[in-house]
Amino acid sequence: MAKGLETASFLKMIFLIVHCLVTFEITSSFAADYSVQRWRVVEIELSSSQSYSDPFYDVDVEVTFTGPDGLKITRPAFWDGGLIWKIRFAPPETGLWTMTTNATDVGNSGLHNVTKTVECGSYAGDLDIYNHGFLKISNNGRFLTMMIMTILLCLTWRMPVKQLGQIPGGPTNHITMAGPFSGKVI
Repeated sequence: MAKGLETASFLKMIFLIVHCLVTFEITSSFAADYSVQRWRVVEIELSSSQSYSDPFYDVDVEVTFTGPDGLKITRPAFWDGGLIWKIRFAPPETGLWTMTTNATDVGNSGLHNVTKTVECGSYAGDLDIYNHGFLKISNNGRFLTMMIMTILLCLTWRMPVKQLGQIPGGPTNHITMAGPFSGKVI
């Protein structure tokens, strides 16, 4: 009985070692199709398996990128001439992103259901703007903010409408501005 347990334990240990080696080999030899730094643009090219007489109207391609934390971002692809379509994507999170295409022409194997990977690393440059993310409008709609900062810039655009008088052909309102921008960095 003890010899049978030793053999079973030995086989389990061998299986575990082989499993670890195979898993390590698979993960260490995997290379993403594209690599990019966080908040920088990667341009991905697709090659259509067929031509279209009017690519702008004959087919639409959307690409869904899924991030390491499950964040999904959908971007449109654009026709770049001939059989080439391109997607531009700037990942907001580091890690491995997977992209999958969805084309209105499901029979086009070059544009529909194509899967690729993008490895996103930290930004390594010296421009601070790339360390804080994209600009976006604040929740109250009054400020520009960055993804990682609080309020970045407060812009006030004042546009009083002033009746400037009669122009031949009838009265009109012309829009004038009290000042193009009144702003301050906060």
